[in-house]
Amino acid sequence: MIDEKTFALNSGEIEAVLNRNGVSKIAYETSTLYLVSEKDMSDLKKISRRIELASENNVKNPFHYYGKLINPDEAAYKYKHSVKSKYKFTPDQDKVFERLDKTFDIWQKREKKNLEELISDEEIDSERASVLRGKLDVKISSEKDMLNRLIKDFDRYHVVLTSFEDRIYCSNLYYSMLKGGHENEHLRKEVPNILWYEENSRRADTRSDDKQKEFVDNYSRLCSSIYFKKE
Repeated sequence: MIDEKTFALNSGEIEAVLNRNGVSKIAYETSTLYLVSEKDMSDLKKISRRIELASENNVKNPFHYYGKLINPDEAAYKYKHSVKSKYKFTPDQDKVFERLDKTFDIWQKREKKNLEELISDEEIDSERASVLRGKLDVKISSEKDMLNRLIKDFDRYHVVLTSFEDRIYCSNLYYSMLKGGHENEHLRKEVPNILWYEENSRRADTRSDDKQKEFVDNYSRLCSSIYFKKE
């Protein structure tokens, strides 16, 4: 566990790098992305290494608590942000049957927790809180009865588990490397996401099709759209 003083000192050093002139900050709805230079990334890697050496109990990747170094070893020249939905889906009937009771247990605990948080946050009086808890108990009992009937006659139903209606939305970054290749990374919500970025408008403006890149990079150009190469 990182003590508060150490965490504050390390966070301050990282923040100082991210506040430098030339660093671009892009705030998305669910995450924040920083575009940094080779020098900035080098300094962040040094900080990361120092944090790793000072960490106790051999914590794996302790920099995880401070930020995400997306591409610490190779620059990207192009990137694209998107938001994707994330949910779990289980169609296999044997697995579904095994997980029904556990799924119900998780659901009822979450419902009770959410209600208690609502009562606390809204400062609901004890009389009203009692009414709300009673309604939830009735709902849970009704759902349990239905679940028991479903389990009893399971072979008569087709049942799937899906969190689609409760899906969460995640930031994703698709980026292209200067030395070739493409990567896709999930952006974290609670910490800075840091991309080593070197602008290359000529490459960024070409199509992603590898065959087209071969023509542009290795062929001579004529009349704007004619590319040729001696056999």
